[in-house]
Amino acid sequence: MPANELLGPTTMNVGTIKGGVGANVIAPHAEAELFFRVVNDTTEIKRMLETVSAGRARIDYTFECEPVFMERIEGMETSVVSFTSDIPLLTRWGRPLLFGPGSIHDAHTSGEKISKLELAHAVGTYANMVVRLQERARNEN
Repeated sequence: MPANELLGPTTMNVGTIKGGVGANVIAPHAEAELFFRVVNDTTEIKRMLETVSAGRARIDYTFECEPVFMERIEGMETSVVSFTSDIPLLTRWGRPLLFGPGSIHDAHTSGEKISKLELAHAVGTYANMVVRLQERARNEN
């Protein structure tokens, strides 16, 4: 799988597999849904899929986006996670920042939650981000 020095390796999830009529019968039809978190240009993954399938399967690309490198604010801790967001779809909003309290592992799950303390810290962090971004904008102009 392709890898990127900053983003790490491409990851893949086999989300669904459907097909067949019985355990002792060759399936007349089957399908699988794969999800890739790409770290480079999507053409490399597409080329790999088409080589492996060698015309034996139809491949429908239902959604794709290139990797997005988020904006960084000097002095604020950052990390790279192997998850995606809606940011690639928000193309006219300026330079993307991604921040939120709580664990990325709980995000958008039935167990998603944050403590009141995490919320209070997040409010302070958001305020700090605004101040730093305003200062940076003044320095850029």
